[in-house]
Amino acid sequence: MALAWLFLRMASEGELRQQLLERGLDPRAVRLFELARETGFYGKYCALMEAIAKEKAVWDTITKKDYDGFAAMLDSGQLEVTAEGVQDKAASITMVKDFEPSETTFSDWKFLPIDKDAYVVIYTVAVKGKYKGKDFPPATAHASSAWANRDGKWMAIYHQECDVMKMALPPASATTKPAPSPATTPAQAAATSDPIAN
Repeated sequence: MALAWLFLRMASEGELRQQLLERGLDPRAVRLFELARETGFYGKYCALMEAIAKEKAVWDTITKKDYDGFAAMLDSGQLEVTAEGVQDKAASITMVKDFEPSETTFSDWKFLPIDKDAYVVIYTVAVKGKYKGKDFPPATAHASSAWANRDGKWMAIYHQECDVMKMALPPASATTKPAPSPATTPAQAAATSDPIAN
């Protein structure tokens, strides 16, 4: 991840190459990064790394109980959707004060650019901790956040979470329907002049 930040901070390719080599990176690895830049993968990768860093920073403020820092990352019109309902910025700040994560594990990151000033990041998060002072069982949620560039500062404008639920398979039916016989042919539907009905 530190390498991605280095890429974002370097202005010219020559300077980037020289810095990477000075840091002891294998010249073959430097060439792979250069190829990634040339093919466009570099930009997508760096955008994903930046999005992940922003999202994890939000979670870090909650873990550290830095509620002012948390609030500073949210846009004034921010909305959050959880099992409890839809909250505005003020309600989101109040809600996280009751949430004390002790362990978070992130996976399945996806990045969806909207335009140069907005994107959505999607991920899975496994959480252990307390809610309203009581331990809750380990939980896993699918989450997504939308971020927008507001006057040069990236702000979270939307967040949603839904619990990952393990669905039980329906029980096998005791009676099985016989397969259609090849001797019987299904009736053909009559075509009409109405293209929607067809």
